[in-house]
Amino acid sequence: MRKILIAIAASGLSIGMASAADLPVRAPAYVPAPAPVLWWNGGYVGANVGYGWSTVSATYLGATGSENFNGVLGGGQIGYNWQWASSPLVLGIEADFQGTDQRNDYLVGGVSASAGLDWFGTVRGRIGYAPGPWMAYFTGGWAYGRFSADATAGGVTVSASDNRSGWTVGGGLEYKFTRNWSAKVEYLYIKAGSVDGVAFGAPFSVDFKNNIARFGVNYHF
Repeated sequence: MRKILIAIAASGLSIGMASAADLPVRAPAYVPAPAPVLWWNGGYVGANVGYGWSTVSATYLGATGSENFNGVLGGGQIGYNWQWASSPLVLGIEADFQGTDQRNDYLVGGVSASAGLDWFGTVRGRIGYAPGPWMAYFTGGWAYGRFSADATAGGVTVSASDNRSGWTVGGGLEYKFTRNWSAKVEYLYIKAGSVDGVAFGAPFSVDFKNNIARFGVNYHF
């Protein structure tokens, strides 16, 4: 009898093990990968303030004079960035408009003269490297502005002003300190032609090149 009970128990155990082996194995639950964070994709608008410096060269009656051409500037910008998933590459476009008090007085050819940059703007492409909230970028494109110059002799002043366009290149560093706000520092070099006119019967020319350093903040939509 004892042998019969042991045989029945062994048989039941082997059947149970075989049944357990036949049970389906549940696959682990699928957990989707988190979506990549696109720090820079989208539009933005902002404001800036900075400083401009250059050397103005003026030619009158065969004489050429050069003076520093420095001043404060400020304005606003608007732009759009494109950033692709899992890529640190950022492409963008930006337009800005600036007011400035860059102006200086100098003496050339025995005549007192002054030259100034009244306002300027740029429309630029941007290409940046942004592995996270920091972005370093290169920028370049079209620049335009209104330049003015005048000359005084014998108590009489003649003036000339003109809208000129040219090109600009530069670069910057921008940091997103929240999802919607960023701060940047930027440098631009601008070459936008010259102002030509006639003073007291003689032609004169004032050539403009400009260096811009500015700090800005942007709100990102």
